[in-house]
Amino acid sequence: MNRFNIYKVRVKVLLMAALLFVGCTADDDTAVQQEDTLQLAAYTRSYTDITTRAVPGYSAFKPDGVTSIGIYMTPADEGDPALEYFSYNGFKWQSNIGVKARQYYIYGFMPGDVINKSNCSITPLSGDYANGAVLTLDGLKPISKTDVCVVVGVGGTTEPSTDNNNAQLGSFLYDGTGKGKGQHYVNLLMDHIYSCLQFKMKVAEQYAQVRTIKLKRMELKSSKIGATKAVITLTAKTGANPVTDVTWNTPTGETGMSMVLFESEEGKALSSTTELLLSGNIIPGCTDVLSLVTTYDVYDRKGHLVRKDCVATNKLPSSLVLSTLKAGERQPVALTVAPTYIYVLSDPDLDNPTLTFN
Repeated sequence: MNRFNIYKVRVKVLLMAALLFVGCTADDDTAVQQEDTLQLAAYTRSYTDITTRAVPGYSAFKPDGVTSIGIYMTPADEGDPALEYFSYNGFKWQSNIGVKARQYYIYGFMPGDVINKSNCSITPLSGDYANGAVLTLDGLKPISKTDVCVVVGVGGTTEPSTDNNNAQLGSFLYDGTGKGKGQHYVNLLMDHIYSCLQFKMKVAEQYAQVRTIKLKRMELKSSKIGATKAVITLTAKTGANPVTDVTWNTPTGETGMSMVLFESEEGKALSSTTELLLSGNIIPGCTDVLSLVTTYDVYDRKGHLVRKDCVATNKLPSSLVLSTLKAGERQPVALTVAPTYIYVLSDPDLDNPTLTFN
């Protein structure tokens, strides 16, 4: 082989090496930059009943009316992170949240539509989302049918199964590196920022023998607090509860608000043996005066309507000491319909008089 041919071979080898280098570099860049869709498996835990103090563990989340979860993927590529959403379509969770082969810190809350998007904001704790975040939710209600929760733990996985819960309390890191297309799943632990009142309602046994009460509407009313803002400090520390502070900023001069716990046009008959369970959520440490406003119909034992749309207002007793309730705690409240006398007699009340012979 002459020198000219040797030179041509060397040139070809160098060109092939250069092409291979460029190809690998382009592939690497594509792998880093290519987005995939983030998918979800979520976990929550029930309220802690203050009568037992047993703290429940986390279990797979059942939507039960919740249709969205608001998520911040931090840090953002450009500027402040935008609020994005997981949405539940009745069968599964889905999103348009794009992730790349990089690391993120995930923060968020549920339900995602509890307040307007413009009323939510997030800032890094001590200048870095690795340390935690300060989440602000403005416009929350002091008493609410909605159980608002925040993300308290994150774990990445490659499968959709909710049996693989690798999320760790106090960790917000999601590692998107080393995963193939369609393998970006995240497990989220969610915990409560409200306290809960669980009303257990029934009719006294003796009264149930002569009257049927059909509940048509029940409202929980606050006397002074209106819309409020929650500032939630989340401190990242694996294995520890990250919610280190929740500050509730309530405006002055409000006239209060009400929340419907139950409503039925035809009414629901109350029982003397089975309790009707109704729940409402309140700000932890609530010092407001709360009242129940109940609308009901009264029927005699033959099913005749005796009194229609009766309204009763009852303040919650001071013995409940709502100001000591903490986030995630549930206070049971027993309610028994037991009037001291029958307001209106009906004809069937006297349909079988007893004769006594002396």
